[in-house]
Parts: sequence; C-alpha cells; structure tokens
Amino acid sequence: MIYVGVDIGSCAVKAVAIKKTNKTFTVLQTHILPIKEDKREEQKKLLIVSHLKSLANLYRSPETKYIFCLSQNIVSTETLSFPFKERYKIRKSLPYQLEEKLSLFDNKNLISDIKTTHFIEGKQQVLVFSAFKDNISDLIKDINSIGITPYILTCEASAVANLFEITEDTQNKRENYDLYLKIGHTHTMALVFIQGRLRNVYSFGWGAAACIRKIAIKYEVPFQKAMQQFCEKAFVLTQTKGYTGSQIAFSKILQQAFDNLIDKLRLLLLQLEGEKNYRCKKVFLFGGGSQVRNLQTLLSTQLNVPVSRVEHPPHFPQWNLRNNNEQQNNLVTALGAAMEGLKKTKDPAINFLKEEFAVKINPFSFFAHRWKHPLVLGISAFIILLCYSVLHNHQSEKLSDKTHRLFKTKSIQIAKINPKELDIQRVQKFLLSRKKITKQAELAKQISLMPSALDTMKRLSVAINKKQSWKLEIQELNIIDDKIEIKGEIVASYLNLLEKNLTELAKTGSLKKLEDSSTNNLNNNKEPNIVSFKYSFIQKQG
Repeated sequence: MIYVGVDIGSCAVKAVAIKKTNKTFTVLQTHILPIKEDKREEQKKLLIVSHLKSLANLYRSPETKYIFCLSQNIVSTETLSFPFKERYKIRKSLPYQLEEKLSLFDNKNLISDIKTTHFIEGKQQVLVFSAFKDNISDLIKDINSIGITPYILTCEASAVANLFEITEDTQNKRENYDLYLKIGHTHTMALVFIQGRLRNVYSFGWGAAACIRKIAIKYEVPFQKAMQQFCEKAFVLTQTKGYTGSQIAFSKILQQAFDNLIDKLRLLLLQLEGEKNYRCKKVFLFGGGSQVRNLQTLLSTQLNVPVSRVEHPPHFPQWNLRNNNEQQNNLVTALGAAMEGLKKTKDPAINFLKEEFAVKINPFSFFAHRWKHPLVLGISAFIILLCYSVLHNHQSEKLSDKTHRLFKTKSIQIAKINPKELDIQRVQKFLLSRKKITKQAELAKQISLMPSALDTMKRLSVAINKKQSWKLEIQELNIIDDKIEIKGEIVASYLNLLEKNLTELAKTGSLKKLEDSSTNNLNNNKEPNIVSFKYSFIQKQG
C-alpha cells in the first residue's frame, strides 16, 4: 500500500509518498511544487490544481491512498475531559460539550474529530479539532476535479505530531512539557508534548513571510528574490562586535520581524504556566522558517528557556531537519500526513471526511480491490484449467474415434462379416462363440498338464518296487488329480524305506502319515513284524 501525504501550503504544494511494509515504511519520493507569492488568488488556485494533477499522474495505482491536510490556522483546537474512556461515548457527548466552547458558531456548520491524550484522575483528556464545512468543501471540490478521492483529510497538528509522539499511554501527572515550534511560511504552530504525548496545539498568524516582506521593502527587491535571499543567507546576531554595518542592519530587520513571534510565545508560556500549571522544559524548532542561523540563541535569551533545533524525528531518524539541503524541513507536514494512513484503530487518524463528506465505498469495489491478486490468480487458474479440459476432451474424443474405427476394421476382418450385414446381434454372437472357444482351450490346457491315473500308478509302482522281498500289500489307492492316498501293510523293518521312496515321489513337504502303525498293529492283533500304513501326498510334476 502506498500513502501520499499532500500539504497545500501558501508558497508550495508539498508531497511525500511512503510505502508500507510489514512493520515499518519507506519513503519512495518527495515533491515540492512552488507557488509564486505575487500571483492572484485565482491564479494560485489554478496552479495548485495543476500541481495536484501532476501528482495524480505519478501515482495512478489503485493501491495508492491520498491523504490531504488542512492548515492549522483554519482548524480550531479545544481540550475537553470526559468521565469515560470509550470513543463512541465521547463522540456522542461531543456536540453538547462544544456548545459551550464554541457558542459563537453553529455546530451544524462544523465537523469535529477527537484525539485522546491521556487518562488521569478518572477522566479521559481529549483534543478536539474542528473545521468549517465550507473550507472542507472547497478543498474537496478541487481534489475531486482532478479525479482523486481523498482517503483521509487530517489537520496539520495531527500530521506533525506523528513524527514526535510516543503512543504509549501514561497516567502519571507531570508538569514539565516540551514545546515543538513549527515555523511555517504564513503561520507558526506550537505543539505541547508531555511525556511524549500531544496535549495541546496553538497556532499563530505569523510566519517567515513577515521576515521576507521586510527584506523586500528594505532592499527594494521582488518578493521571490527576497525569499531566495532569506533561504540562503538569513541570520540574526546576538552581539554586534566584529560584524559589518550591512550585516548588523540585515540582522536588525529580521529581529524586528521575530519580535512579534517572541511576544506571542511569551504570552503562550505564561498562559500554560498560569492556567495549566505547566512549566516549559525545552523548546524545539523545525519548519522552513527555523533555518535562520542563531535563531535558537535569540529565542533562548528572550524566553529564558533552552531552545534547540530538531535534528531527527524520533520515528524517522533518517530525516535530517538540521541540514536542509533536501528541503526536508519543508516536507514535515506532508510526511506526517502520509503517516496518518499507518495509524491503527486504537489510535485512529484525525479525519474530517465525515457526514456529507464521508467517502462512499462500493462494497464490491472494496472487495475486488482487497482480494484483487487472489481473484486474478483464481480466474487465471480457472481459465487455464478450462482450456486444458476442452483440449483434453477434444483429444480424448479424437483418440476414441480412431480406436473405434480401428476396432471396427479389425473386427470385420476377424469375424469375416460383410460390413453391410454388420449388426450388434451378429457381433455379440461372434464374441460369445469366441469366448466359448477360449474357455475350452484353457480347460484343455489344464487337462493336458494334469497327470493321468495310469502315469501316477506307473511312477508309484516304480518307486515302491525297488525291493522285491519286503512283503508289501497295498489295500487301498486313491488318486484325485495330483493328490494320492495309499493304504496297506508292510514289514516293520521296511517302513522307513517305503516312506523314503514316497518322499522322492511327493512334492516337497506334502507327505503326511494319516494312521499310526503301532496302534493299528495292536488293535488288529497282527504279527509283530507286520505293520499298517496310510500316507497322503501330492506328486511332483513331470
């Protein structure tokens, strides 16, 4: 997913495109599209639309989400407390609370969103950002005119806070705070952070343009030329010793312009100390107007508070705000706006696209976009399988027809049937006759392999007639196929010899003695030297 944060400023349209990975994001590209200060409002609006069109042409992917940002000087900020933590309850109670805070305005003409700050003493503290519907409508019309549907419309304070805020919740009460001061072109924004959490936001109608105008008037140069000199050479002097008259004069011009900002900051520090019992621990400077050399020293001596410039945002250390060679100071808001798209439901983004401005999502298009790749793979696999099935079926039918023709030809040749007289009954009759002939042939083969009774008697006679004087009397001989049962009487001393001869005639392990000779001898009262025998065995083949 690609998120493009867009900051429409007074002197440039700034955009940062980031790509979300598993647990982090990477910056793909940054854009600064200038707007000339001396142009009329109608010309500026046309130029802004032109810049937005060029951005839309760069990022046309359906996976791209555009996040726009309202300037903080047209957004109202209020701090409220609620005796419950649930966001849906806070949203329901919000209109009644805002009636007292914004009594001069009709709440129906405002759209508000909340940002929870901390939970202390059983109450949930929230920041309420409110903007007029007219301002939102004008911006959305310009955006929609170029074919872009905004994903989120946030405010400048929420966007910038993404770079410095720690999202871990805390309930410890602490009075010291850090003040992050973003000095822009037309306005300055002060963000109050306590324990890494945004607590309040203040906006001043003073920006670096005030310094640039004084330079243009003093040296009688066009505004754009004065702005170029300001960006390249702006400085203030804390002491005049060792500097030329022109350097001292240039420094005084800027100091006079900064006096207005210093007065506003003094009042803010006194207000926070008096109303909230907060004490400023340190002031951090960033933004395009903070690049004036020695500005942190001037503010530190005037405010009696340590002041330093921000070097790297905690959540994005590779973004260098001190060295402004790549104008990264000017892209802070755009980067923070892009990061709004990364927020989870636990701490959602500030979004003014509500009520009549809510983005209409087509469920089918949302489903198709979410499951785009699996659907493409599934449809592709189905088409490939369908084509394969059709080809396979065609080939099978072709082979089946070929086989049928071949069998038909061979059958006619074998059966010697005239093709004109060919019918199913004649074919079936021919097949039955062939089956009968085949069975008879198999039976004849089995019979031919089976030994005859005469052959068996001959082999048995040869086996037992090796000795003529052993007084052998065969009483019973049964021959069933290759199984033989023989019963008789013999002299006891020749019984082992008879058994040995029968073993040579029998298949290995098949010779069995069926009667006990000694038992028969006692029961029949025979002479002691004559015994009865009965053997069963399967004769060898061949």
